[in-house]
Amino acid sequence: VRWFAEVPHADVLFESASSEIRASEAPKMGEAIEGIRAEIEKFRRAMGQDNAQVDLQLYVGGYTDSLGDAQDNLKLSVARARSIARYFKQQGVDIAILYAGFGERAPLVQTPDNTDEARNRRAVYVIANTPPQGPSFPQARWRRLP
Repeated sequence: VRWFAEVPHADVLFESASSEIRASEAPKMGEAIEGIRAEIEKFRRAMGQDNAQVDLQLYVGGYTDSLGDAQDNLKLSVARARSIARYFKQQGVDIAILYAGFGERAPLVQTPDNTDEARNRRAVYVIANTPPQGPSFPQARWRRLP
């Protein structure tokens, strides 16, 4: 059985060039964790088993706008995705968590280079039992959180 669900959430706001999750963002993270748990429960109900896992994993993808250097943006998106993944693990999300950064390679909104576009500075949370693929996940190199 293949399962894929993107978890709706409010985006975490980071300071410029930072991957640290500010304390003021905790309510957003808490709501996202509730969404993750709800998606896991939907999967279990669909499988007809309270403990069904079938290799269910959480994938956290990070993205940036096109301001600045593309390599720096890629590194920043990886660091932010890793921070979010660590937060989820610390708060008790009990399935495997993987993360990847995509920098400015998969914008939500197409813009000219060096454009400050808040909608492109985002993260996605996907519950799936196979790695997400497609244009939103270009050349994905998912790393498993220890």
